[in-house]
Amino acid sequence: GAADSSLVESLELNPIRPGALFLKGWIRESLGFVDEAIELYKQHLAVHTNDMTTRRRLIELLASTKHYAEAHTLAARITAARPEDPDALQMQADLAFSLGRNQEAERLLSQLRALDPDNPELVGRSVQVLSRHARARDGARLAEAWAAARPGDMRGMMLSARALATAGQLDSAAVRARRAVSAAPDSTEPRRLLVQVLREGKQFPEAERQVAELVRRRPGDVALLLELGMLREEMGDVDGAIAAGRDALRLQPELPPVLNFLGYMLADHERDLDDAQSMLERAVQRDPNNGAYLDSLGWLYYRKGRHEDARRLLERALVETGGDPVIHEHLGDVYQALHLTGLAKEQYRLSLASDEANGRVKRKMQGLR
Repeated sequence: GAADSSLVESLELNPIRPGALFLKGWIRESLGFVDEAIELYKQHLAVHTNDMTTRRRLIELLASTKHYAEAHTLAARITAARPEDPDALQMQADLAFSLGRNQEAERLLSQLRALDPDNPELVGRSVQVLSRHARARDGARLAEAWAAARPGDMRGMMLSARALATAGQLDSAAVRARRAVSAAPDSTEPRRLLVQVLREGKQFPEAERQVAELVRRRPGDVALLLELGMLREEMGDVDGAIAAGRDALRLQPELPPVLNFLGYMLADHERDLDDAQSMLERAVQRDPNNGAYLDSLGWLYYRKGRHEDARRLLERALVETGGDPVIHEHLGDVYQALHLTGLAKEQYRLSLASDEANGRVKRKMQGLR
């Protein structure tokens, strides 16, 4: 909003400022006025016809509003001008699939991979596009073929593991990830991938052992400690999760993600609420517009019975995050505590719209009837 006001003042001083239409479009997009942003980008491109950055942004907005045909036409222009641009080929292929032009899309993905046949990243791009269009198994076959042609290459093992995981073949993905760990035991990346696959497959004990090994190798890495804490909570080991959070806090006592993780963990499980409040208030003080931190502090206030304070923060958290199923659920609980049944029901409905399998929220909805 402040940027919008400043731009208006700037244009009053210099109405023909170069790039003003792009900047105005960018601001309108950031404020949520997508249709206005699209028109402003088009006006900008009518003057600056070679501005590929703005053209890409326009394509992304058109695709996000399901104007696939128009977006595809623009993408094809970029590909024609830059036939060896991997981003352009990937974008046009994505849009071709959206329009049902599967043969064109497959041809473009082949062109993409042919730019550098030994580069697994280009195969990975193909896998991403295919998976977005319900063809994840085709992507897995591509990755497997690339890896099979290069036996012993850790990159192929990891590429294959990621593609198989995307296709839902988690046991096979874990096998490939373990091979990558064996091929490069001192590298953290394969082990992180293995942890990710194991978590998706609900193989929590082994995933915990792998994260613990990463922590042993990198004892000062607070991100790994937080990952260990989150994994332990998924396993139902609340005490272990809190212990990992406290280990991270000792290393980085004022780091907002650490304060937020441990503070929320304590609040969610109703442990040491005064300590949790101190941590979460410090996190919000350091990053006052972070929706996740606002949600955590709001949830802490709810746990302490400060329902109006919780409502204020959780309503802000929804604005900052653009809507999150957990925050919708939290706000629903607060509205219910305030006897605002209609508002609570609406928040639970919005939570289920993003996470329809959440049995806990379904039960809360049923309890309001």
